[in-house]
Amino acid sequence: MVDDYRRRKVWEKIKHLVFRGPKNSNELEEQTILNQEIVQLYKAIDQLPPQFPKTEHFNLINDPMELTVDEKTEIYIEGSVNSGKEIELKVLNKKGSIASEHIFIQNGGSIIAGSFIYNYQVNLKFPKKGTRALLINGERTPPFKN
Repeated sequence: MVDDYRRRKVWEKIKHLVFRGPKNSNELEEQTILNQEIVQLYKAIDQLPPQFPKTEHFNLINDPMELTVDEKTEIYIEGSVNSGKEIELKVLNKKGSIASEHIFIQNGGSIIAGSFIYNYQVNLKFPKKGTRALLINGERTPPFKN
C-alpha cells in the first residue's frame, strides 16, 4: 500500500501539472510518470477495506461482514453530535421495512482532531445474513451486507 507521504507528493504533482498542464517536454515526461503513479494510487485505494455504514452524524464501528448471525454481538457507533444518553437504531431489511429496533446507550466520548466524538454501544443480534440498512436517530445509512 502507498504511504501517506507518497500520496501527498503525488497530489502536489497532480495540482502542479494537471490543473496547470505541462508546458515543456520535461513536464510532459513528468505527466506520463504521474499518470502511472495515479494508476498505482487507485490500485492501492482499491485494496483499502470498505467503509462501514455511516450517516451524516453517525458511524458504525463494527465491520458488518463480521457480525455473527443468531448471536448477540456488541455493536459500537460513534456520533459527531450530542444526542443525549441514548440513540435509537432501527435495522431495516432489503425492502426498507423495520426488522428490529434498539436503543444504544452513550458510554463515553473522546476528542479526535479537535472535535468531540460520542460513543454508543448495544448488544445486537442479526437473525440471518442479508442486505440491511440502519436508521440511526432518523438518519439512514446506505445498504450493506452482513
